[in-house]
Amino acid sequence: MNIVEIKSKLFLLLRLNKLDNTGILPPILLHELLIHKGFTDCELKQGFISPEGGGYCWHLWIEKGDDIIDINTDIACHIDENFKNLKFDFTYEIPETYDKDDTCVELWEHYNTDKKQFWKKQTMKVKNFRAKIFRIFSK
Repeated sequence: MNIVEIKSKLFLLLRLNKLDNTGILPPILLHELLIHKGFTDCELKQGFISPEGGGYCWHLWIEKGDDIIDINTDIACHIDENFKNLKFDFTYEIPETYDKDDTCVELWEHYNTDKKQFWKKQTMKVKNFRAKIFRIFSK
């Protein structure tokens, strides 16, 4: 299974389980799955995203070499068809102004500090989903 197939399957599973609008969880789950499937050169990154010169917002994505893998833009395109026509700009440089969800940033910091505690503090639905996808992708 390649990266695109893993991302597509995870996207469908997130939608089926009504977890497709859960902030930082999709990129974290995708990254963990990619590592689990042997794509050890993938890195989970934080930075900023801007749709075609619009305002910036804090964002997470995965990098594999020069490739950007972003499940959250896929989710956004599914929720709002207008996103499909946009080109997204990813940057590490902190823009003068940007939007951020403080809860997502705090969760990201918690995940980086202690992954085990991060997952323990998730809802049972999220914990069960995570276990389920690892079972599915281990087959």
